[in-house]
Amino acid sequence: MIAAAAALLLVPQKPVENPGQMFIAGRAGRLLMPLERTSVNAEVAGMGARVTVKQSFYNPSKTPIEAIYTFPLPHDAAVDRMKIRIGDRSIDGTIMRRQEAKETYDKAKAAGQTAALLDQETDNIFTQSVANVMPGRRIEVEISYVQLLKFEDGEFEFSYPMVVGPRFMGQGTPNPGKISPPTLPPGVRSGANIELAVTLHGGAPIQEFRSVLHQVRASRPDNETVQIALAKRDEIPNRDFILRYRTAAKDVQESTFATWDDATGGHFALVLAPPPQPDETLRSPKEMIFVVDQSGSQSGFPIDKSKELSLALLGTMGPRDSFNVMGFSNEVNPLWPGPRPNTEENRKEAEAFIKGLEANGGTELEKAVVASLSPSVDPERVRVVLFNTDGFAG
Repeated sequence: MIAAAAALLLVPQKPVENPGQMFIAGRAGRLLMPLERTSVNAEVAGMGARVTVKQSFYNPSKTPIEAIYTFPLPHDAAVDRMKIRIGDRSIDGTIMRRQEAKETYDKAKAAGQTAALLDQETDNIFTQSVANVMPGRRIEVEISYVQLLKFEDGEFEFSYPMVVGPRFMGQGTPNPGKISPPTLPPGVRSGANIELAVTLHGGAPIQEFRSVLHQVRASRPDNETVQIALAKRDEIPNRDFILRYRTAAKDVQESTFATWDDATGGHFALVLAPPPQPDETLRSPKEMIFVVDQSGSQSGFPIDKSKELSLALLGTMGPRDSFNVMGFSNEVNPLWPGPRPNTEENRKEAEAFIKGLEANGGTELEKAVVASLSPSVDPERVRVVLFNTDGFAG
């Protein structure tokens, strides 16, 4: 059973050495059920990742017990599969509504059946309960989820959380024991009981890749694929695993993910990732109109920051762009009668104009809007008007 939210039992508030821990719940209190091994396998393709996490525990108790397991997952992960293996027995998870899942689990527990319940406490913290685990048995918990990768400045980022960090708990926080489980001491954790492997399918030649905080070993079956694993070391950083990579694609990269549920159909996702620096010839030239509020309310710090921002924006234009600069208060004060080409000489003239703006007068915003939009638009360019104002106008 997989429940979308809520919590069933609390975990003890004392330090432990691993980010995911299972505890034995009983009348005599809660005892640590040692985590023997964690195995993480991720298949990354385009903007998505399928991640399977397996963790093995041993029940040292001499009586049947209920075990509770708290662990982190990425905040944007969608858990869609769960499996518990106890000896030769395997239990597959079923997604249910929260209350229905809890009631089914409680009935199985009361009847002496082995059952498991997965609860999402917050967007990135999960708790799993396993009822009626027999003495001396080993338990393997397998969870699978999908997630989208981050994409920024032409770089993809895959991450896997290895620790549930401490959280601030204000008054009225529901179930604080569930969302702030035992936290890890700073420093390192044992590297002997964790395996993490990531296979990158770039869809284009992978230009470079790097692990931000952990040492890894890698192999390249081909120029579009990289197989990465944690380096075999006695100790590894007790931090989230973050892997960043970029492809050599010069054009827009597309990724399609599709599923076919049954005869009624399925669903798909199409992701388009632009190159970090698109070809200038493919970008539509722009007509940039920079409008700076120089009214009295902008006096001092506000107009200084407006000038700083406007000067920075001048440097973002392409060689085929045109532009103009306007100051406004009671009246509109344009630099030129109309837009001019983005040349070094024109930019220097615009920089001097912006630096000389002084705050004085009222905020006649409507006049500035009309003036910035009234000139006829060059059919070969896309007009972009940027207003830099505090908005203090009636």
